[in-house]
Amino acid sequence: MSVLTNLDDTIWIDLPDGRQLSARLWLPKTGHSYPVIFEYLPYRKRNGTAERDATTHAHFVKHGYASIRVDIAGTGDSYGQFDDEYSEQELTDGEAVLDWISSQDWCDGSIGMIGISWGEFNALQLAFRRPPFLKAIVTVASTTDRYADDIHFALRLCSIIIFLDQADDQVRFTGFLRSSFSARLRSIATIWNFRAEGC
Repeated sequence: MSVLTNLDDTIWIDLPDGRQLSARLWLPKTGHSYPVIFEYLPYRKRNGTAERDATTHAHFVKHGYASIRVDIAGTGDSYGQFDDEYSEQELTDGEAVLDWISSQDWCDGSIGMIGISWGEFNALQLAFRRPPFLKAIVTVASTTDRYADDIHFALRLCSIIIFLDQADDQVRFTGFLRSSFSARLRSIATIWNFRAEGC
């Protein structure tokens, strides 16, 4: 099977509200419909993940799948405004992308999602919504407990604690705010096995 490999190929997915998401599509060149593997990320398909995508998605095509990599709204080449990670907009847009994929002549009606980290979180959350064409997900570095296991939250927490430690020398907080807020953050950091000073 030959594979579409030109990294400059971009297709546009029209969303119900008129925005467009940028996508890269890999297809076997046999003119049939296939089960589709869908990956949905904010990491700029044009350059952020291009090298990895070229090998990963081409591998799926060699095994009889169509494969599509989509930039989340407001990231990469996709239009719109990025509002937050795993937001309602991201998930609603993801459902619209699943509907769009299912209506294409190269899709046989079965779609699976793949993801590592960000992609695994939105795959799990989209699967929870039970869209009709999403038949399977495969996730790596997964969790269903974002509070305990989401590294994005942990890094923000670490940044906040560093900020507070630096700010203590520069800004006068009232005793109540300083002690109660700092204590709460430090107790959360302990749960995450971070050191409160210096992370």
